Amino acid sequence: MGIARAILPLLMLLGCTQEPPATRFDRHLGTTTHSSSTHLAGATIVSNHKVRAVIVKQNEGTICTLLTYITRNDLNYPKIELVRSFGKTLPYTRIDRQRAGPLRAEAGRIRMSCKEFARLADTGISFRMYGPRGVYRASVPARLFGEALAKYAAPSG
Repeated sequence: MGIARAILPLLMLLGCTQEPPATRFDRHLGTTTHSSSTHLAGATIVSNHKVRAVIVKQNEGTICTLLTYITRNDLNYPKIELVRSFGKTLPYTRIDRQRAGPLRAEAGRIRMSCKEFARLADTGISFRMYGPRGVYRASVPARLFGEALAKYAAPSG
């Protein structure tokens, strides 16, 4: 639990930015973070949904996760309560909520085993996020998981 709590701010920042795949080392936390590029996984008239696949390595272990970032332009927070993929509930945790003018955003993560993460590098995943403000549909290509895995497997220099 300690590693997860320590890296939440780092995960949120990675989820919110539009960047190519990257590897970052934080010597204060002792973590190495390998992330995919950001992908627009879904959009409606009032919202957009970005995702990023991330692997965080620290002495205590490795965390494989999918960061989600939903932005609404109608003064309402998404308030995600449930995430489902083809009948399976996915473990979602809200990381943060933000606001800027009329925009309201929620950053979160879907944690998974690294074995499942690697499987998704072949298949990708589609899921729905449910909340009182509506349903957010997302489609994440296998490429995102592959990008993070490639960064994780690359020798550090």
